Amino acid sequence: MTLRELEEGYASLLDSEFMDRLELRLREPNIFRILNIEQAEIRHSSFLAWLFDPKASHNFGDLFLKRVLRDILMDVRSLNLSVLELEALSTDKAEIRREWRNIDLLIVTPEIVICIENKVKSSEHSDQLVRYKKIVDSSFPDRKKVFLYLSPEGNEASMDDIYINYSYSSLKSHLQVIKDERSHQWDKRVKNYITDYLIMIDQTINEDDAANNWARFLYSKHKELFDFVFENRPDIAEQFKGYFIKKVKREGWVLTKDNKGHVRFLTPSLIDIIPDYNQSSVASNWQGFVFDIDFYWSKQKALHFLTIIAPGDDQFRTLASDQLRKLNGALKPSGEKWLVHFRMKKGFDLNKLSELEDSQIEVEINKFWPDIKDLVEKIESCFMEKKDEFLAMKSRIENDL
Repeated sequence: MTLRELEEGYASLLDSEFMDRLELRLREPNIFRILNIEQAEIRHSSFLAWLFDPKASHNFGDLFLKRVLRDILMDVRSLNLSVLELEALSTDKAEIRREWRNIDLLIVTPEIVICIENKVKSSEHSDQLVRYKKIVDSSFPDRKKVFLYLSPEGNEASMDDIYINYSYSSLKSHLQVIKDERSHQWDKRVKNYITDYLIMIDQTINEDDAANNWARFLYSKHKELFDFVFENRPDIAEQFKGYFIKKVKREGWVLTKDNKGHVRFLTPSLIDIIPDYNQSSVASNWQGFVFDIDFYWSKQKALHFLTIIAPGDDQFRTLASDQLRKLNGALKPSGEKWLVHFRMKKGFDLNKLSELEDSQIEVEINKFWPDIKDLVEKIESCFMEKKDEFLAMKSRIENDL
């Protein structure tokens, strides 16, 4: 795409009335977008717990809970329960539990228990549905039980004979009816929260809001321009790798390897005594030991600083491991191949940090950098106590061709 074509495409995009509509729609304040939790399952579950709770501050009692239960009890998988029993249930006494024994949502009434597994952008793992059923069955042996699998499109669960599939569209339709009928009675803040939630479901989960349709239209009309921009968008992992490489070099440390989301290094003293498996018959492309900054791959919006003993020479691994275990805070390595004795976790939200100026990002990194530096120095000192032994091993390993 030439510069002239790029300028013409951009001018045409700006002239589109749909661009104006989309920009105005996305500028509307929405508490879920402001907090950046549109796709956070745990936050959705917390908000749903508030909606289901008959005693919560929304002040529409058990109305939302009853409307959802009506759908559930119509399903044949509700076992011995009938929709005719709905009015007899003590829904006004419902207890809503969050993350109880890792179950996303548990609704407990004197008569029934409803177990809800909530999936927004993830899928099942580790036989969790089987485990949750066993937990609920054993914990509430005398109550009737219903199991619900909630997802954006109402996908079927692996245990589709037990778990009733339910969609966010169904939740939204019930909440919309309640809002239409009752919002004139609500506190202004409650009305705003529920309005924001309904919009967020359409935009982020169902992708069926006017904004989504305008965006699709704009893309179809300006596909070449958007594709070109997308291909040249900044790589956040590459951007932040530069910050950490700069920090490592400023300390006088030696960069050993970097790739997407990782920066690995050693101190000058350690580089002299740690075997380089690239120089030996051990084809691992690693040093025998490294410090590793993992700033990209965590799903918990966190940075991890690790010590790693790589697979390779057993004698070296034993000596390095013995030295690390002498230090306070050393972990018992859970793996057999890659041994991690130290793992430091720091809050690090890449998406939010990427919006800051370079100087501000530096300030945020400097908040935890002294902890990293302190650990590096302690480990360096500990290893240097066995300098001669490490040197002998390094020589043997790298000459063993």
